[in-house]
Amino acid sequence: MSIVNLISLAIVGILGFAILLIIFTTGIVYLMWRYRRIIIPEIILGLMNTLDYPIKRIFWFFKLDTQAVDLVKTLVINKIYEEEFAKVPPERRLIILPQCLRHVNCPSRLDPEQGIVCLKCGLCGIKEIIEEAERLGEKVVIVPGGTFAVRMLKKFKPKGVIGVACPAEIREGADAAIKYKIIPQTVPLLRSGCVNTLVDWDEVKRVMRLGLESKAEDMENTKMETVTENVEGGKETA
Repeated sequence: MSIVNLISLAIVGILGFAILLIIFTTGIVYLMWRYRRIIIPEIILGLMNTLDYPIKRIFWFFKLDTQAVDLVKTLVINKIYEEEFAKVPPERRLIILPQCLRHVNCPSRLDPEQGIVCLKCGLCGIKEIIEEAERLGEKVVIVPGGTFAVRMLKKFKPKGVIGVACPAEIREGADAAIKYKIIPQTVPLLRSGCVNTLVDWDEVKRVMRLGLESKAEDMENTKMETVTENVEGGKETA
């Protein structure tokens, strides 16, 4: 067999392997998106980083939502870094929320150094997140965009970050956090857009409490004891 034939066979073999790898990875990504179960996260993350474009093209061809690929990647990143994030002390954590979660009648304004300064009007769920963060000792910033979010990472230099955004932006944000050696956790929006977006606020709180469950429980017990004392005190006064 000539050298030309050997080279041709090698090229065909490599192309065949690449196609099989793309099909295999796309199938795994689809199953993880469909059933929300993550397997072999480190391997899948490496494959997704390499095969992102062809995987999305296959999703597009079969009329599937290409944002599902970004969503799966964020879930994989969460799985990989969850235990490490849980060890980050609350004062070294930064929670980044997008301004699109605000109510359309939000009275807050943008501060060029701090982002959107929440007035805790209660028109949206951000007020509860800020209050929860204050109880836990975490920092919250509300940003108008991805560039501002990166600036906040550089400014506050957290050890861990919780990012809330649409799947595509949150994937880019997680990649940026890893680049700056910041441990990421993410909560994708349930409904994307420029205004009136939606997120699972309970999921945000769950991630905020990772590794701090005992502290959160102690705060809840203290809160219940305070309420009980106030009620009993009211009865005695009556």
